[in-house]
Amino acid sequence: MNLKTKLAAEHQKIYQDLEEMLLAITKVKNQPDNNYLLGEVARLLSYVSDLLDNHFNTEERELFPALEPQDLVTRLISDHIDIRGKFTRLNSEYRKLKQLGEIESLDLTHTVLYPAYNLIASINHHAQREDSIFVTTPYLSRPAQQQSCQQKPSSLM
Repeated sequence: MNLKTKLAAEHQKIYQDLEEMLLAITKVKNQPDNNYLLGEVARLLSYVSDLLDNHFNTEERELFPALEPQDLVTRLISDHIDIRGKFTRLNSEYRKLKQLGEIESLDLTHTVLYPAYNLIASINHHAQREDSIFVTTPYLSRPAQQQSCQQKPSSLM
């Protein structure tokens, strides 16, 4: 299986997994339960951490150096940086809330719920962009270049 086929298959799995997590998180809008929400956000953060460490790093190391034109690669790297930033901010908020202990009386809509939605939407949009590129743009080999978008995500607590 070539790299493009492998990544396209991974995107299909990502779409399914994120849709499941989105549905689980959305339950909180109708029946607020902060402990449940934080549990689902922990699951999302763990999933995205693995995604960043594996899928994104593979793309950056093996796929992006072979794509043309360079402005396309720059856009994809920019997406990765944006997603890493959203992950880091949500993870930081999650860790703060876990340290508080009693969270049931807090409104987590703007600090956790919406940022979780935004992270999921950003990943889906990025994967769709890549899928459309793979369909319309030839996968051109050129010398591999070191891309400077590596930013290790914060670990979960």
